Amino acid sequence: MTTALSGPLSRDEARLWREAAAEEARLEASGFVVSLPETEAYLNQVLARLVAHEDVPVGQLRARVITDPALNAFAMPNGTIYLHTGLLGRLKNEAQLATILAHELTHVVDRHGVLQYRHFRTNTALASALSAGAGGYGSLLGAFGAAAAITGYSRNLERDADVQGYQRVLAAGYDVHAGQLVFDVLIEESIRSDLKEPFFFGSHPKLKERIANSFEFLQASPPTASSTRIGERDYENTLPPVLRLDAAAAMRIGDFTGADSTLLRLELIAPDDAEGAFLRGEWYRKHDTAPDLNQAVESYRRATLRNPMFGPAWRGLGITLGGIGRESEGARALQRYLRLAPTASDYAHIAQLVTSWSR
Repeated sequence: MTTALSGPLSRDEARLWREAAAEEARLEASGFVVSLPETEAYLNQVLARLVAHEDVPVGQLRARVITDPALNAFAMPNGTIYLHTGLLGRLKNEAQLATILAHELTHVVDRHGVLQYRHFRTNTALASALSAGAGGYGSLLGAFGAAAAITGYSRNLERDADVQGYQRVLAAGYDVHAGQLVFDVLIEESIRSDLKEPFFFGSHPKLKERIANSFEFLQASPPTASSTRIGERDYENTLPPVLRLDAAAAMRIGDFTGADSTLLRLELIAPDDAEGAFLRGEWYRKHDTAPDLNQAVESYRRATLRNPMFGPAWRGLGITLGGIGRESEGARALQRYLRLAPTASDYAHIAQLVTSWSR
């Protein structure tokens, strides 16, 4: 495996880094990239483990989280790897996470970005890539981001990332058999959401070819040893904040089936989570085809019992009670919300409701 991340930059690569830095700045300021310090620390630990036996400057590698339900991950040439909440929320263990990260690491370390950049500068596919978008932030990305996040790399570069990524996962001591099951996750989600292919494995080669690559690697792999790492519990411990963000994002785009799946996992991992109960209340209240306001009330109540200081749960409870004709109860809940959130942007509107419902 090559380790070119710390080597000298060619003139066009230096230009690429500057352009990618500008794209990152726009992305970081957009609100799509979220600060999850504990989750990022865990992701960065996995990155460090994947390059522990290589001459790669770990300090240049970092993982960031984007709030987007799509199954996607992409890397900038300077070593920043972006992972969508949708992808993180559907992986089952650390071995699968390592499989994703190792693939992206290869794109960074082997300077695939500059190779693809040279291709895209003269390729009309760039225009369609930019217009396609990447979640809600597609317009923020320029040439490199569009190539990395939307259209993917060339067939040969993607296969190289598969091969070397697989070797990194193996060298880091992960269970490669468990890690390669990430394809099952991608196939399941592509069927559910009626996508022809998920973004991460979806350009060149096609998903079925990536599965063939995976099968080829596994056929040549040694039997799984008892010392290999899967990391299911450690991975799940980092998930609650990711799952909360992803469920809310899925509801915002009207994907209530996806949000339900995410909330079910959150409820399993963190059964006493107040924000999870609040989001379940939101799910019942906002469901586009089958809202259930009585169930919403019960979910909001659970949230207030688990954390009486969590204002949004009191707001949801009050609004929903008022909506089913229980205005006086709703007013009391909303009063609690106003005490907890005196600077809320909707303070005046909620205060007006309280006055109206208290008459």
